[in-house]
Amino acid sequence: MSPGLQARAQPGMRGSRDSDWQFGTTVGDRLAAANLFRPGSPASNLRRYAPRFWRFGVTVRRNGRVQVYLRPWTAPDDRSFSTTVLLQLIAIIDSDSSAQVSLEISQRMSHNGVEGYGAAVRAFNPGKMQYRFLGRTGLKVSALSFGSWVTVGGQVGQETSKQCMLEAFNHGVNYFDTAEVYASGECEKVFGQALRDLGFKRSDIVVSTKLFWGGAGPNDTGLSKKHVFEGMNASLSRLGLDYVDIVMAHRPDPLTPMEEIVRAFTEIVQSGKALYWGTSEWKAHDIERAHHMAAIHHLIAPVCDQPQYNAFWRDRVEDELRPILRNYGYGLTIWSPLDNGILTGKYNDGIPEGSRLTGADAASSDKQNMINFGKALSTPAGKTKLAKVRELGAVAKELGCTTAQLALAWCLSNEQVSTVITGASRPEQVKENMKALDVYDQLKSNPALQSRIEKVLDNKPASEELFNRWA
Repeated sequence: MSPGLQARAQPGMRGSRDSDWQFGTTVGDRLAAANLFRPGSPASNLRRYAPRFWRFGVTVRRNGRVQVYLRPWTAPDDRSFSTTVLLQLIAIIDSDSSAQVSLEISQRMSHNGVEGYGAAVRAFNPGKMQYRFLGRTGLKVSALSFGSWVTVGGQVGQETSKQCMLEAFNHGVNYFDTAEVYASGECEKVFGQALRDLGFKRSDIVVSTKLFWGGAGPNDTGLSKKHVFEGMNASLSRLGLDYVDIVMAHRPDPLTPMEEIVRAFTEIVQSGKALYWGTSEWKAHDIERAHHMAAIHHLIAPVCDQPQYNAFWRDRVEDELRPILRNYGYGLTIWSPLDNGILTGKYNDGIPEGSRLTGADAASSDKQNMINFGKALSTPAGKTKLAKVRELGAVAKELGCTTAQLALAWCLSNEQVSTVITGASRPEQVKENMKALDVYDQLKSNPALQSRIEKVLDNKPASEELFNRWA
């Protein structure tokens, strides 16, 4: 060890070489405390003795003392550091040359993050999660993602929402979706507070929101430049974020010129309030027009759509949007993969009291839609759909999974899908949803099973042969 330098390591710390102490720990361990002493050292000498993968940040001189903020570099190529939690350490050096230089590290670490100096930082562990590019962009999103429609800020409260988001994050989910209209803006507030409380590192997550229905005022709805500008600012304020990764036009707006819409979202991206913009439930010809306007006016084109897509709702994605996906490399962040819960099998024997389809746990704006959807199950078409769900349940049983997991895996099997947005009102539901990844791995390597599922569904669009469903 270097002359004059003393170090004392406690459990959770180790040194690879005498002069090169590495301060770090894997998630679940505890880093207790350590002190480095060097009598008479000026602040500049601290660099010499700092671990090699630390980088220096802001240096503040105050009241005769020097505070140096340090953060570790990216963890070394060491398997034991693959899940190292990044720390922010504060070194305080007395200006008196005869005083001791003291670097005190005191952090408590657990799966709940880091506590100590500053806000908690939670380690991201991909686990078994698979990641896909969002269309032709360089942005990678988790194959399964977490959405907040009818749950966060509405059906479930702050604490449960936080637990669900944490469960998703712990399973490698990096994409979280919301919208200004969800629970009349309350969803974004709850969502943003949960992000702060949980200590997610901003670079570890992808956040999307959607604009269209912002309020009751004449300019609070639609995609006018005024509403896009004001709606974006309001969403960021509720979320407590400087930017979102993706902002989407929640529906097409036939009353606003397409050039104005594309120009408005271009300015949002150029201002740094969003990194990309996309569409939600837009017709193919509207997306085509948006790209045309972007091309002739040198504006930024949308990169993805958020359509409804599931085993019973497939024509739009697999037929109508086919040329858009091919020509523009459009990404798809699909919603309602379980067809409002039909594909879970819980409605096979009727609609339980208090369920979503009775309107009991739906947001007020969706209550009547849910009730009407439930009534449709008693029609001949609805009964046929439930019969298919029962057959899918038999397939799921053979695979050792639930009907819901099979339905999610079916959505994942379309290689055009960037991410499947899942919802949950309890952390246990999140955990169950994540098992769909294992089912997907089983399905894609079993052509006979694929054919069996398609035979049960019997609703393949005519253009299906142009898709490589089982990627």
